Amino acid sequence: MQLKKEIKKITIKDPFQQFTETERVNEMRYCPLTGRVSRVLGLSLKEFASADQTHIIEESKKTCPFCPQLIDALTPKFIPPLKEQYSWGNARCFPNAFPYDENNAVITITDQHYVAIDMFTHDMLSDAFHCAIKFLSDIDPVHYPYQSINCNYMPAAGSSLVHPHLQIIASSTPSSYYTDILSNITINPNLFHDYINTEKIHNERIIGLEGDSSWLVAFAPMGQFDIIGILHNHILLNDFDRYCNTFITYILKILQYMASKQIDSFNMALYSVANNVSFLPHIRICPRTTFPPYATSEINYLQMLHNDSFTLLKPEIIAAEINAYTT
Repeated sequence: MQLKKEIKKITIKDPFQQFTETERVNEMRYCPLTGRVSRVLGLSLKEFASADQTHIIEESKKTCPFCPQLIDALTPKFIPPLKEQYSWGNARCFPNAFPYDENNAVITITDQHYVAIDMFTHDMLSDAFHCAIKFLSDIDPVHYPYQSINCNYMPAAGSSLVHPHLQIIASSTPSSYYTDILSNITINPNLFHDYINTEKIHNERIIGLEGDSSWLVAFAPMGQFDIIGILHNHILLNDFDRYCNTFITYILKILQYMASKQIDSFNMALYSVANNVSFLPHIRICPRTTFPPYATSEINYLQMLHNDSFTLLKPEIIAAEINAYTT
């Protein structure tokens, strides 16, 4: 497999260098899994914009439907043959009151209304993932093969609630992400293994190699950076419990790294396809950021209207930083 990229060179008369001719070098990278474009811009970013969210946290706590004082009264219940609600440890699972798909569950990760990004614990995430597995064990994978465990953490990541939670989807139809990968799998059934082996050869973005999974910074990131953990064999998500500890360990490392960069929001998705053994379950974790000094959104016309991601951060630099940070 080749990791495809195109180099774009742009020459301008730079006002910051007395209008001398200055070359900017950008890259257009193509995701080895989806084929989609990500632009790595020839700029540098020293810091992300962080905001004081104390007011949002305190105000939202008063009416939070996921907090212990309101959860019984304000959360929906499933209908048979599903259980009304599911639980595991401190995690609790119930239907999304405003569902995105046929089977769309919400799982509260903890009783705590707010957890700082670097204060999640292994037990919190273990309870939440095992609760998700318990729910998915009651969903028919034949009729609903496109299953994922997702997270919007904090409003900047698209969450309407501060209280930490996961969203589970088990669908009869694939999202665009699945469609892109499955299209490429029809051409190359070994797509995932080829990608892992290619990254091992380059050894520029690898951040972890476990017996059952490989962890790397995405060559063509879907966000400012993008961590991918790929399981080496195909399983159903209702059989994911034996891999939870490894995945949670890496999730916590990435969240600690994000906190060190003053990042306080992220999106996460663990993807699987029940009826295709070539589609390997994998997780992607992307920070959600704003740019100083005006808290500018990272979503602009490129992502919104052209379906191209862009980043100011070279994936190879992020990989080096993570490896140094977690060693």
